Amino acid sequence: MAQLWGGRFTKETDQLVYNFNASISFDKRFYAQDIRGSIAHVMMLARQGILNDAEKEKIIAGLEGILSDVENGRLEITDQYEDIHSFVEAALIDRIGEPGKKLHTGRSRNDQVALDMKLYVRDEVHILDHLIEELLHAVLTIMEENIDTYMPGFTHLLVFHPSILQNASSLTASISDISFHTLISSVQRLHFFCFYIYHPIHTA
Repeated sequence: MAQLWGGRFTKETDQLVYNFNASISFDKRFYAQDIRGSIAHVMMLARQGILNDAEKEKIIAGLEGILSDVENGRLEITDQYEDIHSFVEAALIDRIGEPGKKLHTGRSRNDQVALDMKLYVRDEVHILDHLIEELLHAVLTIMEENIDTYMPGFTHLLVFHPSILQNASSLTASISDISFHTLISSVQRLHFFCFYIYHPIHTA
């Protein structure tokens, strides 16, 4: 059981407590975002003079290697680790030794969770962007091929007057487009939104 907290404890954490706290089963999907955020954090530490250039380059190379190995199946994210942050940090220390321990300098686990979630949502919206674009192209094709195609109409489960398939497809496209622009607007606000209220304990 690999965890980043509990250094003052004299006994190993009970398995029941560990299982309750562990989030690796679902936050392992954040591995790319966690590594991207860690690289940005390391660059900041170097600019502030907390890390020297050699340490910065060594840590970044180690993080990029972890990302490559996970994506190519050479490194497996297992439930041996409490969360994705523990996994990345432990893998980094295994690879580069002492400099890897400085990765956590100046940020809390809450910082990492908030950033990972924010980046993950942004990345997923970009994927949705392409999927909705494909949907709209498919609907447009249906509209162009069914200008004179009639279909039965229903309202509140009652028979209504017939309508043209092109019109129904147009409504589907409009709703999809409006919904997506609402989603995009929400993501843009993520740039200015903090996921948790600041408190001194969050900087531990």
